[in-house]
Amino acid sequence: MPKTANKLIFREADVRTKTLEAFDKAAMPVIETIGPIGKNVLYPDEYGNMIITNDGVTILKSISFKDPLENAVVEILKEGARKTNQEAGDATSTTTLYAHTIVHKGYELKKKGHSQRAIRDMFQSVQDKLLVRLEKQKKDVKNKQTELEIATISANNDGELAKSVAEAMDTAGIDGMVFIEMNNGENTILDKQSGFRVREGMTYQNLYNDPARPVATYKSPKVLIFDKQLFYAEECEHIVRVAQDLGYKELVIVAKNFVGDAPNTFIANHVQNIVKLVLVKCESEVQMEDLAIYLGGKVVSEAAGRTVDSLGMSDFMTAESVYADPIKALIKSVKDNKLTKQRVAVIKEELEKTPEDKNLKDRLASLTNGIVTVRVGGRTMSEARERIFRFEDAINALRAAKLNGFLIGGGLAMFNAYDPKDYKSKEERDIAYLLSRASVERIAENSMLDLDETKLTSDIGLNAMTGKYENLYKAGVVEPYKAVEMALKNAV
Repeated sequence: MPKTANKLIFREADVRTKTLEAFDKAAMPVIETIGPIGKNVLYPDEYGNMIITNDGVTILKSISFKDPLENAVVEILKEGARKTNQEAGDATSTTTLYAHTIVHKGYELKKKGHSQRAIRDMFQSVQDKLLVRLEKQKKDVKNKQTELEIATISANNDGELAKSVAEAMDTAGIDGMVFIEMNNGENTILDKQSGFRVREGMTYQNLYNDPARPVATYKSPKVLIFDKQLFYAEECEHIVRVAQDLGYKELVIVAKNFVGDAPNTFIANHVQNIVKLVLVKCESEVQMEDLAIYLGGKVVSEAAGRTVDSLGMSDFMTAESVYADPIKALIKSVKDNKLTKQRVAVIKEELEKTPEDKNLKDRLASLTNGIVTVRVGGRTMSEARERIFRFEDAINALRAAKLNGFLIGGGLAMFNAYDPKDYKSKEERDIAYLLSRASVERIAENSMLDLDETKLTSDIGLNAMTGKYENLYKAGVVEPYKAVEMALKNAV
């Protein structure tokens, strides 16, 4: 029989103090980062590189203890933060703050004789009632200025970084992909790639039409898609002849591969200006189908009994433009169509079941607005890494706000979500009171400011950046509704 490590067994009453101390040790470095003047955390990663960040989930990932009980406590905190990061992309520090508040209050209620089941039901009831009040405060993102403000808050008030985020999101849209990489230099560069992306690109040097670099670009080319390898010279000649007879001068051919006589045959026709060609390899049949739907046509499919000899006008699709280099090909559609929208809806449903599936995200991006790669620079590697964390937070926050709306921020929305009349018992009122004030009190404490609750209204709050009580909506202090919702739910 396999050997199993010995387990340590504790009674809850014997380790209550140790459990609470472990929560404090793990949570406080994260909680103290909350707000525009919150602290940063310095820690070594697994390779010994020093990381500086105020990103909650990143900090929690780096925390572990030798004591197995303390480590178990950290894992509970990590799970809540990971879930919020997955669903909202931000507010992991707020999740930790609420979880810390809930654990301490839960132990207090247990000490007074309440059962664990009753305590759980109390927290669930409070959560639901606070969310109803938060939902009523939600506003829609209607202009570019609000988008910039949301990005700025999530980027820790870095205005230049926020502008880059807003620009990237403007190109990618809600469903588009934004990839974040490290740049070797100090500058941050946005690489905007609009259109359906085929990952394999084009490697045939003789087909590039840009004299300065290995790139092929055309406006309004025709597109053919085959779910097979093209091999024989005869079938390649037939494809070119059909295109020429139909009056097409520029043609993009997408196929599983170009082998045998195919590359040289196509190149010869291209060089002789019979038909200008772009050859794009695509090994994924699903991606081929996506591309055909995106362009409003169909794949010439061997599985459906189609051959090169049966080609006709209806097999040629029209693209607005094509861009191909050795790494990728971008094919842009002339206009949206109903089938593309249906395909997008199906992929979104699949993503809800498997939100971390990168292939689904990539397909969604290709079928919608496009792809933006942000290459983040810095004077040092540590600075670049820290900026990458803020880019990720800001992009996720802005996307969440555009999808689900936003709240007047700085914890003010949660403060205003508390109404004592919502709760039948003193215990629930106390829980709601603590949670509703947790954010505003922590932001004030981290900013070394005194909080005067009598000055708080539906839109007047403490602006930690200025130290003044002012209209937070007009000051641009706003936060995504989804981030607050997920922070509360995952903490509970």
